[in-house]
Amino acid sequence: MDCRRIIVLLIGLLAGSLLPVPLMAAGAAPTSVSEDDVKLALVYKIARFVSWPDSVDGPFLLCVTADSTFDAANNKLAGRLIRDRRITIAKVTAGETDYPSCDALYISEDTRSASNELLEQFDGKPVLTLSDAEDFATAGGMVGLTIRNKRVGIQINVENYERVGLTVNSQLLQLAELVGERSARR
Repeated sequence: MDCRRIIVLLIGLLAGSLLPVPLMAAGAAPTSVSEDDVKLALVYKIARFVSWPDSVDGPFLLCVTADSTFDAANNKLAGRLIRDRRITIAKVTAGETDYPSCDALYISEDTRSASNELLEQFDGKPVLTLSDAEDFATAGGMVGLTIRNKRVGIQINVENYERVGLTVNSQLLQLAELVGERSARR
């Protein structure tokens, strides 16, 4: 099986395992899944493949940037577990002076203009940064969700997450497109 088929299969399984299956009456049309739901399902599953440098007690804080993404994250992810820690959701906005201690930060493409400022605020901290903004992983982020030919892919910048002490499971790395200087050396 080629790599693209594996990625498509993984994404389908990941998204399907997070989203509830609606009960439908006979003859009812199936409900569609929103793009935010699929992206957040991937964020959740990707975070489960990551290890943080320090063992931390308390909730897993997932920070998000856009209103619609924040609402979707609260509806779909709040209360689930990552590394035996309950997920709580916090909304962050560029320009704040006091940011929460996020474990992961999802920057929605809708707030791309704020991504550089947010990446600077969390630079050097063990915060997994993810986004669906184009070229996010090559522009300073760690994990970019890409859409090409109606298929979702994952780009990972190994150098960016290793620099802050995060570790990504090798199974996820095999399914992702590696970007940045380190990927060029492979």
